[in-house]
Amino acid sequence: MDVDLKVSGRRLLQVVLDANGIPLWYPGRPTGICTSRGHLCSDIVKGKPYHVLNSACETSRSKTLRDRFGRPLTIRYTYQKKTYVANREQVCDLKSHFVSNNRTQIAENIDDMIWKNLSIWSKEFEYMWSTPQQKEQYIRCHEYFARFHCSSMFPNCTAEVMDQKPALPCKEMCEQVMAECTWQENDFFLPYELQCSQYPSKDDHYKKCTEVNATGAYVDRIAAAPSSKSIATMAVLSLAFAALHSAWDQ
Repeated sequence: MDVDLKVSGRRLLQVVLDANGIPLWYPGRPTGICTSRGHLCSDIVKGKPYHVLNSACETSRSKTLRDRFGRPLTIRYTYQKKTYVANREQVCDLKSHFVSNNRTQIAENIDDMIWKNLSIWSKEFEYMWSTPQQKEQYIRCHEYFARFHCSSMFPNCTAEVMDQKPALPCKEMCEQVMAECTWQENDFFLPYELQCSQYPSKDDHYKKCTEVNATGAYVDRIAAAPSSKSIATMAVLSLAFAALHSAWDQ
């Protein structure tokens, strides 16, 4: 199709189309598969999400962590046929962060799922940070891995509306996760390797990305949490002391 060189950039977005009806001059126009679920980039460009079409962004809603009497709410998950119960926590720091309004309605459930995934991962791989040095490295790894989860599940809605396309986690943050979660050449804390080259850079002028931090309270709790072996040892010692007390009483 012949293009009039005098038309504006916005006119070009409407005039020059490919076979799928997608503007050839689309800024940072991606091709191929754009999501982990196999969605094609062309499908994303053609069928934009509701919040992109309607500019429906709003600030995220934090979780309810206590009931009206001030008692902490609990959350449970199952790992290796065992059920674990813990106090409910806010993983993602969503203050002043805009997401699509239909996602804010389920923000609590999304944050709970992130918490469960991180909890199961930490139990499955905790044998790799048995020494104090490894535990210190694991804490940094956990914080950045939590940030990656939060950035993936709570994309920047304002950026998506401006760009008319998904705002994926930033490439630089992904690279930080890979760096912090590699203890040695053969010691890799994560359950899978992140493909950082597929994420947009925060310095890219045509593709905006998302960075959402983990809350300070969550990171502090991770740093103070004992390992399962420590808990088991404490339980054995408690039983031993109880047996000694009963023997003394007799």
